[in-house]
Amino acid sequence: MKTHPCRVAFFALLQLIWVFAWSASAQSLRVTNLQNNETLRYPVALIEGQVNLPDGTPLSLHNNSSSKANNHFVTSVLGGRFKALMELVPGDNALSFATSGGKTAFRLRYSPMTTPLMVRVIYVTDPSGNTRYPTQFANDPQNFRAKLQTAARLIQTFTAETMNEAGWGRKTFRLEEDAQGEVVVHVVRAPREAAYYQSISEGAIGGVIRGFVNPRFPTERAQSGD
Repeated sequence: MKTHPCRVAFFALLQLIWVFAWSASAQSLRVTNLQNNETLRYPVALIEGQVNLPDGTPLSLHNNSSSKANNHFVTSVLGGRFKALMELVPGDNALSFATSGGKTAFRLRYSPMTTPLMVRVIYVTDPSGNTRYPTQFANDPQNFRAKLQTAARLIQTFTAETMNEAGWGRKTFRLEEDAQGEVVVHVVRAPREAAYYQSISEGAIGGVIRGFVNPRFPTERAQSGD
């Protein structure tokens, strides 16, 4: 009994469609902690999601709305999940996820905070103004500003995520920024040598430092963090 060629072609097409649909479903990517077009009040977004790909599969995230050097982030899949960080620019941000299964578009909006209350980042040195810090890397560029800026942004984001998990929404603090939106890092020279401050107890050092830091940044609504 011969099978009509059209019938063979029809079943072959159905099989191809089924394989394609299964592949697309197996590799589908979904962001789980943020909604598409959601507005954030802080610039570094932590993005968590699910994707049906094997462990170790590379996953990249690109911010098509940003021209900054850090508009690209690469991570990998673990247990069908992924986490990525992306710095947003004010306004709409067109993001693009890329994996071996294709690309997925996602949008976020960044609306900077306007509260007059903000956190200042202050780096205290000895009287010489030497900003070098201990490091395990022989060729460390000693870019203390970049390190403190990154740490401040991550703490800002971590605070927002922790508050959200506690049911309060993504509430966090505002950081002092310059006209380009970069975190300002102030350098203050201490009046005495480092050894003097190292000899002071942990409970008292905060008050000693506030004694020479606060006069430089006077405000009735300020609080100093140790």
